[in-house]
Amino acid sequence: MSTSEFQPVELKSDVRVDWEAKQKEASRTGLYVLLASILMFFGALTSVLIIRAGSADDFHGVPIPRVLWFSTAAILASSYFLVRNDKRTGVVFGLVFLAGQAVAWVQFVNIKGPGSWFFWTFSVSHAFHVLGGFVAFRFARFELARVYWHFVTGLWLYVVLMFLIWRS
Repeated sequence: MSTSEFQPVELKSDVRVDWEAKQKEASRTGLYVLLASILMFFGALTSVLIIRAGSADDFHGVPIPRVLWFSTAAILASSYFLVRNDKRTGVVFGLVFLAGQAVAWVQFVNIKGPGSWFFWTFSVSHAFHVLGGFVAFRFARFELARVYWHFVTGLWLYVVLMFLIWRS
């Protein structure tokens, strides 16, 4: 036997797999699916709010506490700092946002009625999604976590709009 018989065969392929790029693409797709499901959830809540507000005479909104404006400024500041790639300051302002939410919840403990149920449902659901943002900053790539965070910021502006439309 000659040595030429045992030379390794070089396989050539037109397909080159860049696993890192594929992983990034899969992560981005997963994020978009998550964002779509969150939109559907809040869209469903909005539908229930509209139907409930229009179908009964007992529906009344709730007054908007001043601390919600403070919270809104905090989450906007958080997004601003994340655009500037200042993760630490962005997260701090996110925590300030949640603290403002907690103050608002304490103010609403004794308010009863359908309007207060919607306030609690929208704001607590949003707060859970903010907590999800903190988890994303810990475990996901920064660029994807930042997209998620900006989405949650925009979602909060939508929630505030709902409060403004159906306030007492």
